[in-house]
Amino acid sequence: MQFGRSFIGCVIDRSYGGDISKEAIDFAENHGFKYDELPDENDEDYGQIVSEVGDDAINWLNEQDLLPYCYFSFEDNSLFYGPCIENVREDVPSFNSYDGLPVDFDGEWLEVNDHGNCTLYVRTNGEDKEIWGIV
Repeated sequence: MQFGRSFIGCVIDRSYGGDISKEAIDFAENHGFKYDELPDENDEDYGQIVSEVGDDAINWLNEQDLLPYCYFSFEDNSLFYGPCIENVREDVPSFNSYDGLPVDFDGEWLEVNDHGNCTLYVRTNGEDKEIWGIV
């Protein structure tokens, strides 16, 4: 399964508290991640083991069929899915839509507007298809 545009942004918000690792494990498991049984919550190593399996779940998610330049990460006790703008800016040419692209251009291109919004497109035979966009 490819994680599409509907996932971009905060996937699980636990900034107010709660166990993000366990929820990330459950999220990954719903998409095919397999792991050994977790210990009982009363086990003294429960927190450490859940944290390690949570990291494994995120690594597994990042090995799946993701949109170009997108990845999963933990930030502020939440799970996010989105692009790494620094990487895409290094690898993909940027154009302003009002300037136009070279006539013979095919491939991925990035539009960054005056407000900093970024949209990744792929052009094939003069047709542009939006891959993702962020504000």
